[in-house]
Formats: sequence, structure tokens, C-alpha cells
Amino acid sequence: MIADPMSIDADLARAFEHGNLILCVGPAPSVAAGLPALDDLARRVLEAAVRFDPSLDGAGLSEWIARGRAPEVLEQVQHRLGAEFAREVERDLSDQGRPLPALVRSITGLRKQLRAIYTTRLDRLIERGLAGRWPSFSAPRADIAQRRGLLFKLRGTLEFPQSWVLTREQEEREFGPGAPRRAVFEAAFLAHQLLLIGFDNHSHELRSLLAMMPTQTDGQGPSHFIVLPECSGAEREQLERRGLRVLRTDAHALLDALGGVTQDEGRTAPSVEACPYPGLEAFREEQAALFFGRHAEVSQATALLGGVGDVDNRWLAIEGPSGVGKSSFARAGVVPALRRGFAEGVPNRLRVASMRPGTRPLHNLAIALAGALELGDPNPVHERLLADPRFLTTLAQTRVSAGEGVVLLIDQLEEMVTIAPSSERTSFGEAITRALDSRAIYLVTTTRSDLVPALQSGLPSLAGLLNELAQRYALPPISRAGLREAICQPAIDAGVTIAAELVEQILVDADVRPAQASDGETRTADAALPLVAHVLRGLWTAQNIEDCVITLDEYLAMGGIAGALSRSADHLVGSLGAGEQGDAKQLLLRLIRLQPDGTATRRVVELAEARQIAADGTIGQLSGAGASSARLLLVRDDAGRHEVELVHEALIRDWETLRAWIQQGRAQLLLDEELERQADKWAQRGRPNKDLPRGRDAVELMQARPHGPSRGQQQAFLAALARIQKRRRIITGVAIVTAMLGAVGVGALARRARSPVIIEACHLVVEGGPEVREAAIAMRSGEVYPTKVSNGRDVEFRCPDPADEEVTMIVNLVTGEIRYFPGARSGQALDFDTSLPGLPPSLSQAQLAQLSAVMPAATLSNGDATPSPGTPSSPGAPPSLTPGVLPPGPANSGGSGGSGGSGAPGPDPGPGVQPQAAPADPFVPVPPLIGYWNFDDPAEQVANWGALELHDGAAIGTGVLLLPVGSYAYAGVYQGAPIREKTFVISVELRDLGGEGLVMSIAKLVDPVWDGVAFATERWAGVNQSVVQRATAPEPDGGRWMKIAVSYRDLDGKAEITICRDGEQLARVIEPALATWSPGASRLVFGGNPNALDIAIEQASVYAGWMGCAQIQGLDGAGP
Repeated sequence: MIADPMSIDADLARAFEHGNLILCVGPAPSVAAGLPALDDLARRVLEAAVRFDPSLDGAGLSEWIARGRAPEVLEQVQHRLGAEFAREVERDLSDQGRPLPALVRSITGLRKQLRAIYTTRLDRLIERGLAGRWPSFSAPRADIAQRRGLLFKLRGTLEFPQSWVLTREQEEREFGPGAPRRAVFEAAFLAHQLLLIGFDNHSHELRSLLAMMPTQTDGQGPSHFIVLPECSGAEREQLERRGLRVLRTDAHALLDALGGVTQDEGRTAPSVEACPYPGLEAFREEQAALFFGRHAEVSQATALLGGVGDVDNRWLAIEGPSGVGKSSFARAGVVPALRRGFAEGVPNRLRVASMRPGTRPLHNLAIALAGALELGDPNPVHERLLADPRFLTTLAQTRVSAGEGVVLLIDQLEEMVTIAPSSERTSFGEAITRALDSRAIYLVTTTRSDLVPALQSGLPSLAGLLNELAQRYALPPISRAGLREAICQPAIDAGVTIAAELVEQILVDADVRPAQASDGETRTADAALPLVAHVLRGLWTAQNIEDCVITLDEYLAMGGIAGALSRSADHLVGSLGAGEQGDAKQLLLRLIRLQPDGTATRRVVELAEARQIAADGTIGQLSGAGASSARLLLVRDDAGRHEVELVHEALIRDWETLRAWIQQGRAQLLLDEELERQADKWAQRGRPNKDLPRGRDAVELMQARPHGPSRGQQQAFLAALARIQKRRRIITGVAIVTAMLGAVGVGALARRARSPVIIEACHLVVEGGPEVREAAIAMRSGEVYPTKVSNGRDVEFRCPDPADEEVTMIVNLVTGEIRYFPGARSGQALDFDTSLPGLPPSLSQAQLAQLSAVMPAATLSNGDATPSPGTPSSPGAPPSLTPGVLPPGPANSGGSGGSGGSGAPGPDPGPGVQPQAAPADPFVPVPPLIGYWNFDDPAEQVANWGALELHDGAAIGTGVLLLPVGSYAYAGVYQGAPIREKTFVISVELRDLGGEGLVMSIAKLVDPVWDGVAFATERWAGVNQSVVQRATAPEPDGGRWMKIAVSYRDLDGKAEITICRDGEQLARVIEPALATWSPGASRLVFGGNPNALDIAIEQASVYAGWMGCAQIQGLDGAGP
């Protein structure tokens, strides 16, 4: 409704009433606020440049400014100042702390009737006047001219220096013919009606706009308007030729006549007593009125949802480093913006279900839905979600009225793989996936960027949608202009002033580790935001705000950003009693999780577990509101279970005391994490005793502490480990000299046993005569199973006796040494007397005599003896690999290993290579292992190959190499002995049966030749010198782990290639010849050619020799 229709132009009134009027604002409101006009800005920046470089021609450039060439001067100065140019402009144009001019209040008071506002200034006065009600865009978008209720900044915005249009070069690029900004302005000029206010006749900004307006040649009168109190006849004629009708009136009076208001209709200011800074805690939606500094980013991110026409984006995935403010951004920024209509096509009547996954994600989802959809008791919702993942879709489609939408906000989505039980991941992911596919919800998620690969690996049902459908927004560190507003505006609204020198000091301190973004804007360090919020909350004391001013001295007394967090946290812990301090330390460490790469993150524990460590009083003091500025813990209700966590990960990064405690306790923390991983794998495999660790690994794990939501499972694992440890006795003992073995006719056994394998068996026997076999290794079951490769020279025999005890002998076939723990007399010869523990009584006296004759006496040692060189002290902990070393093994025979059956020994796997083998025939040794990759431990990703390199989206997360379509990884240049016969073994998951490409291959560095494992036309394939040989049967299953192998051997000069899947032979083909792969000329590649597979790899191995499918299936380290 127009306040005074008689005083304004009728055409203008009609355009305003019809909602077709765009207000285009010039420099006048900014100048009224005390900010410099363009010429004055150029003079200020020029002065700074002359101080920086006295050789600059300041007088000459000042003359350019006087002649209207300010953009050219700014271009010269920008080149001279470099990065400091943006800082200088930001300081000069910052409107923070300046009151809003009456003209700005009048402009923003018309927002309900205006179509849009276009502004030609970088400052944020209009945004402040709008109080976050409209989105703000500083970059051109195709839909800007068609949208209603937005602010478009024609010359960019102060937060994003890469958006600025100040210099001549920038004007030519952004306002020249065909430029995107010009296209937006021209579209608005042709489709709507513009009212230009705040310009004078000779301003540079007005000249730039006139240059983008077409000259009127059709005889029609002007359809746009400009307010100019003073205007000559010639000037009027010129403006009318550009389609502008001159209104010779006061801009403020005109806007008041249209119905503009001069009072602020914005937020209700909080009381001085209520601190407007949340400290380390995240903003909530109800605190949106206190959330400042991110309006431009909120506008950008929110606009990614929804769309017009066929575009209907349903998932906004917000990603960023820890401490960048993702939770606050989503809760207090994006959600309120969605309610205000920032996202085109998204209803602004929304039911918002907000949650964190926590330790019970489905239950938390039920609570969020029950609250948002007014369902009452969440327990029935939880039960339905457990029973039917489609229930989320059903609820979202049936429990809202017409014109409403459902937004599901999942904050800290990475908790699905860091603290949520694996048993809930599939159901949760399927429920979300179905709801997105059916367009039943809008999904907003926040995720730590460094944990996105782990999320993609651990939640595969959502991984594909994240890559294909989600609108991913990388939240950058807050800009300096944004941080300035976040510091000042909450205090201003509360009637308190932050001293100007304090604001500048905080900005400097936040930039101690500056982050220069790829888009060019100067931003604060990633983790500065929570530290600034913490120090501001600490400054908000009754003493400091008594005079309504917070000063620099008060800030320095707190220790500044760098020291405030440590000082306040130390003070809180120091206020506890001596015993309570120890309890607090243990509790804080229990709330730390170490990732496989050593990164520390937060852990959530149940309150009951926390109470086992610290008393309620200690927990209360660490989390109490009475010490809110130094609050260290959060105690929250997670689906009816009270849980405890650190208030923010900034404590892990920036509290020196806690960092020292973590470093001191790192070994124990890693052990606790290993217990959780081992117990989880053990439970998934059905809790078999054979999968329990042995030796030193078992002893170490017994020192780990059960923790977290799977604490009961870990306790069961430790109990089983304790029981099996009681049944194990380890012996080391006497020596076998291989030359002596050959002297009595058991040389065949010696030659074959020298292969670098460890064989688990019941007993050592001699069977039959030389014409059959001179010696054998047999178990009661008649099978042989491998366990650990140690150093390439040891063979291990484990022998359960009738009492189900266990005896172990480790035989070093190079040094001829056997060592063992108590169980035999010191100095006793190993003559296999039946009294020796572990010896089965089935051996004949002739066999005993035959063995006794070749085994000299040896001095026995007890179990505490230090292992001698060459004997593994911990079979489960592989040392580093030694590339390219040949073992002192026997000559190759029978095509069972080595290089092409030539008789040359195969490459040494190097000590510590883990996957071990057991052929069905105990006399067929496993070929040397020349490469092994286990993505749980980066140290195991190096063998005879270079370090692993990831390319084009390849990533490692939670023990899996992820290779989405188009990505690949390679392991550098091969440095071992030449390879001909070989076997590839890989544990792999196919994400899409329709793709094709290489999975794992050896590729020549120069020629396009490769051997390896491939998948094409829905079949597995072996590749020989780039020729693909497919399996006969199609692969029926995607989305599951399987062990795939391709073996190559020389068969009378031809190449025999065998393809195996989970022990089953899929194909056997004969090719003309095998290729030789030489050191320094080839490398191992995962993925690639034609890069059209979506796969995950858990483990991979390369052996220098051929193996059959049954033998491959017995390998103990090559499958999930």
C-alpha cells in the first residue's frame, strides 16, 4: 500500500503495486554512513600504496582520480600492493559499528513490495537493513532476473574479494558486452522496471549503468526511473534516451511516500546480561538472530536446494574442516534461510527434523521425526523404522499438509562411521536413500571434510548419491569481513561496544595461520571461529560490560585467542581436588578417539561409563553452567540415554594440556581403538576362537580398555582371549641344520620347507620311503593352514596334544635354530621322546630314531628369553618390507613360483609381508610375495613398489581403497627381480556391474602394455599383454566382497592364465607367451583403462609365481 499516492509518478506507483519494481541503489547511503565514495576510496588506497612503495607516482595518480579515472588508479595500486590491497579495501569499506542511515532503513522498509534490490556498493549496509530476510548474491546467476526477494550486488561484496568490480580491468571483464553481470542487468532492464536512487549526475557508478542500458529508438517513453534532485535539461534528455524518467525529488521523501519505514523492524535485542556468544557450543536455530558474518555463504549454499522446472535438488551436503562452523551454519543459517524462501522451489512452510546420528542413529531419527511431525511418542516410530526403511518416506509424504515440506537436518553425518554401530548403518542409509529417491524430503547434512572418504566407505548406500545427486557445498573459513560482523553485531544489538582496536587485534590473531582460499578471498584460519567465540564469551562478564564497552586490555588479560582456551580450561581442571584432577584427566582421554592415521577426534561415551571414571561432582564441574566460559563437556540426552562428549574439537587442537595428555597416552589410546576394531571383526565372523590374536598381539590387547557403545562386545572378546591364552603354551627349542637333513635322505623336505611360509600343523612325521616322499607335514585333519610370514626363513609347527594344550616350535631353516619356552628340560636334545609335551604318540620308534639322528642337542631357554635374530618376536606385527631382495631359497620347479619356470629363484617378498599361504598339497610352497597392500595401515602399502599415489578422486577410508568412476591409484616403480609367472590376489567390492575397466594390473611405464585383473561385459577377466580373457560365467553379484585372483604360468612356452573367484575356477585360457616385467620399467596400478569401474579394494597381493584356485583360497590375508 502506497502511503501517499498523490505525491509520486503514476507509472512508478503502478510498478510498485504490481511487485515489478527493482530498486537500484547507488553510493549515497554508504556516503551517508561515513564510508568513502569510489574516488575517496582510490585516494585512501593510493596513500597506503605510497607508504608501502615511496617510488610510486602518487601525485600523478592523484591527478588521474581528479579526472574521473579512479578504476585505473585502483588497478595500478592493486598490482603494487598485492594481497594487502584486499585488506586495505576491507578496512576502508567496513561498515561495522556504523549506524544505518535513514535512507537504508527506508529502502529495506519496502522489501515486502519490491521485486529485488540491486546495489553498486561492496559494503553490507543493505544486508544489515534487511536483517537476513533476503538472500544476497555477489556472483551472477542465470535465475537472478527472474527471482523475487533478493539482493544482487552488481559490484561484488566485501566478504569475497574475487567478486569485486573496482578496477578498469574488472569492469571490462564484468560489464563488457556478453559479460555475465551485464547479462543479469540487461535481463532485469528488459523484463522489469528499475528505480535508481542514491546516484549523482556524475558518479562513476551511474555512468557504468548507463553504458549497459540500450538507447531508446522505438519512440516509446522511458519506462524506468531515476531520482536526481538536480538535473539540467541536457542531462535529462540524455537519461531519457536511455529509458530513464527523471524524478526531481528527494529520495528519502519518495521512499516514505511509497511506504518505506525508518525504524528498524528487525530482531529483538537480547538483554545485556544474556551473553550473545555461544562460546564453543554451536548456534541453534532459535539463536539465528545472533548468528552473523555468514549471510553471503548462507545465500550461496541455500540456493543449491530446490530449483525451477525440471531441476529439483534434494540434498545439500555441507562439508568443511573441523572448527569452520558447519553446525552453526546449518542450524542458525541454512534452516532459517529455507524458512524465508531463499531456495527457489522449496516450500517456506517447513517441518524441520534436526538430529545428530550419535550412537543410536535410527532412534535419534525417530525422535527428530516425532518432534517435527507432532507424532508424540518416538518409540513406535523407531520400531517401524527398524522394520521397514520405507517408513521415513511414508511419514514425510502423509504427515504434512499441502504446501508444506519436510527438511531432515543431519548434523555431523560422519558420526555414522565414527561412533554409530555398524549394525544400524545399512538400515539408516536405506531409509534416507529411499526418501531422497521418492522426493519425500529435503536433506541437509554437515560432514567433516577429512572424514568424507570414511563415510563413503562405511555408508555405501549414501556414497553414490553423495557423488551423483547431492549439491556439495565446501564451507570455507569465515572471511575477515564476516568475522568482523560476527564479533561486533551481537554486542551492538545488546547495547555493548567492542572497542575498535580490540576488533582489529582479534582479526590479526585469527589470521596467525591465514588460509588463502582458491577463490582468492582472504579468510581466517580454519579453526579460528570457535576460539574467537570462546574468548568473546569469556570477555562477557559483569565487570567488563558494566560500562558497555569491552576493551583491548581486557582481552589481553585473558591471554588472547591463543591463550584464552588453555588458560580457562587449565583453571577449571585446577580448581578440582587432587584426586578429581586425575579422574578428570582419565575421563577427558576416554573422550578421545584416534583415527588410523593418528588424527584425534571426539568420542561419545555413555554417562554410566563416564561415572565409572569420575564422580558426578567432577563431571558436573567440567560441564556445569556455572563455568560456562570454560565448559569442557556436554552431557546430552541421546534417545533416552545420557551421553558425554567434549564440547568442541577445538579443545583437542588448542588446549595444550590436553594435547600433552594425548601424546603421553597415545599408545594406550591406539590400543583401545585396536581392541574395538578387532572385537568388531571377530563378532562379524561369528566369534571363532581361531580368529583370536596370538603371541605378543594377544598379550598387548589384554591391556586395552573396553569403551564406547560396543563395550560389551569388547569385554566378550577379551574374555575369550583370556580363555584361549590359558590353553596356549609357546615353546622354542633346538636346531635343524638343513645340510644334515639332506644327509639322511630328507633333503626334499628341507628344500621345500625353506620357502618363506609358516605352516600350522599337528606334528612332524616321516612317511614311506624315498620313492614316495621322504618327509611330510601333516595335521590330524590331513590339511595344512598358513598363519604368519615372519622373516622369510622360519617355519612354525603348532601341535595340540590330547589334553588340548598347544605347543609351538619355530624352526629357522637358515641358521638351523629352534627356540622354545618352558616345557622341556634345559640342555635336552629334541629326540621326540613321547614325554615331550605336544608330541602325538602315533609316531613309530623308527620315525623317532630317524628324526633324532638329524637333530643335535641345543640349550633350551625359558619364555622370557630375548628372541635371537631371525626369529619373529611378534608374528602378528610385520616389520617393514625390503624391496628387491632375493631369498636364499631353492631353485624353482614345477612352475610353482619364480620367473617363468627357468629355475631362477623368485623375488624375495622382504621381511614382514603379511598374506600367507597354504596349498592343499603341503609340498607345494607359496610363491614369494612381492607386493602387499592393506589399506588399514599406510606402512603396509610399500613393498617392492613405490609409495601409493591417489588420483582423480581415489581415496583411502577405514581400511579400504575407494576408486569411483574415473579414478585410479598407482604404487610407483617396481624395484624387485624380473617377473614372469605371477598371481594377483585382490579383495574387491563391485559397486556397479555395468562398468568396465582394470581392477589391478602391472603396467609398463612406456608402452601401453599391462597384465592384471579386469572386469568387462559383466565378467571377470585376466589381461595378458593387454589382451582381455574373460571368464565364461557372468558375475551375478555386486555390492559384496569377493576374492578375485588371476594366475599366470609358463606352459611349454605358452601362457596359461587362470581366473578364480572365492576359490572357484572361472576360466583357464592359453595365450601365446608371458611378458617379462623388469625392475625400473613397470608399476602397479589400481583402477584405470577405461576408468569406468566403481570399486572398493580392501587388500591386494602380488606373488612371483603361479597358484591354483584352491591354494589361493587358503591365503589368510587376502580377503575381507
